[in-house]
Amino acid sequence: ERADGSVQWLRWEVLPWNTAAGSVGGMVIFSEDITVGKLAMERLRLSERDLQRAQQVGAIGSWRLDVRRNELTWSEENYRIFAVPAGTAMTYESFLDCVHPDDRAYVDTAWQAALRGEPYDIEHRLRADGELKWVRQRAELEFDADGTLLGGFGTTQDITERKDAEERIRASEALYRGIGETIDYGVWVCEPSGQNRYASASFLKMVGLTQQQCSDFGWGNVLHPDDAEATIAAWQECVRTGGTWDREHRFLGVDGKWHHVLARGARIKDEKGNTTCWAGINLDITALKIAQEELQQAKERAEAASNAKAAFLANMSHEIRTPLGVIVGLAHLLHRDIVDPMQRRKLEQLCATSAHLMAIINDILDLSRIEAERLELAQDDFSLGSVVTRVTRMLGGRAREKGLSLRTDVAPPLRGLWLHGDALRLAQVLINLCGNGIKFTEKGTVSLSIACVSENSASVTLHFTVADTGCGIASVDQARLFEPFAQGNASATRQHGGTGLGLSISKQLVALMGGTIQVDSQVGAGSIFSFE
Repeated sequence: ERADGSVQWLRWEVLPWNTAAGSVGGMVIFSEDITVGKLAMERLRLSERDLQRAQQVGAIGSWRLDVRRNELTWSEENYRIFAVPAGTAMTYESFLDCVHPDDRAYVDTAWQAALRGEPYDIEHRLRADGELKWVRQRAELEFDADGTLLGGFGTTQDITERKDAEERIRASEALYRGIGETIDYGVWVCEPSGQNRYASASFLKMVGLTQQQCSDFGWGNVLHPDDAEATIAAWQECVRTGGTWDREHRFLGVDGKWHHVLARGARIKDEKGNTTCWAGINLDITALKIAQEELQQAKERAEAASNAKAAFLANMSHEIRTPLGVIVGLAHLLHRDIVDPMQRRKLEQLCATSAHLMAIINDILDLSRIEAERLELAQDDFSLGSVVTRVTRMLGGRAREKGLSLRTDVAPPLRGLWLHGDALRLAQVLINLCGNGIKFTEKGTVSLSIACVSENSASVTLHFTVADTGCGIASVDQARLFEPFAQGNASATRQHGGTGLGLSISKQLVALMGGTIQVDSQVGAGSIFSFE
């Protein structure tokens, strides 16, 4: 240690000094300052240690090949990568033994090409302790002044993780590409700018372009002129706001025809939230659009036919009702003037038949008005009791003729309740329901009951129930009971008659008054019709 505190390295050589008599007369000491050399050796040692650590961190080993001696020198990291015990003597042949059998010919060919002056930068597989690894080999060759090959220096980098990641990406891309190629949807991926990056076979088939043409030409150029400006503007707005792409538009197909397409997509973001691309699907809905248009046209034709039928029925009903009214009127006048019992019975049959025919015509007229949406409810003041009285007056005689009891269960406050609405249509529904009860009941009772469900200063909700003890209705017939011209049991219908319009009209009238009608019935146990 010097006086200034620095360290000095010295090399000492001590030699004995002999006298003439041959005895040691003293010592000769030589001292050499080797500080510079020692410091250089220390720096070299530290440098080798740093290099070794760097190779470990980067998974990069180094090697040197002496061609003349066929000696292959490896760094510690190279031994680790190849899973060969450190210090094992290596040659070019033993190196090839470590290479995967399927890659040895490729590696040897690349090395022989390097000897001819071509670059040596290859990737190959190797087996290390039974584990498959991928490495990248790079080398620089060394020649003497005469151009004779001396050997080479190179590196080995473990790229197994990168290769595994690439393989996963390739598998994922192959999976989704396969899905895109097999489904009928046109799958597309484009850059954040809108330039196409990928289009599936279905998409290209739609527009009749190749992948390159689709990228260069741009999907906006195949849009229908009437849709192009709005569609492109919507796309630009979607890109600006980052919203979801969901739009219908038309494009020119390879067949030269305009196709309707439903386009949907969304932006794909990285972990930092930056848009990496847009991806979505295009679904050719031309066939659906054509079907919708044909369905709309069929609907319009059906509505026109229905309106024409309704107009025809309404006109015919009026045309028939006029002469029928004259017949009914004359029959009543004759019935009043004729006293012969036989002739009076004949006139009574004529009046009853005419009334029945008039009822049928009125039902047809009501149905045609309802189907044409021309039936409007009157808005008048009336008492609920007057409606009940009208029902019992019209049907009481018919019930007595069959030996039935027509009962009403309406509390006096309800009978005196004044309402605002269509009393005639409300009575029509009750007459239809009670009339059916009388028609299909041979003995027992038909009852009409009304209950108050709720009430406030502006409105009241009433629950109407018509119950009978008749033959009842099978469950299979109840589902279609309220359809126009539908009837229940065929044998019962033939026995009692009817057109099948009464319940359908009643359902429509109840609906116009803001209610629903339902039935609860069992064969042989009677029926209960109710509505609010």
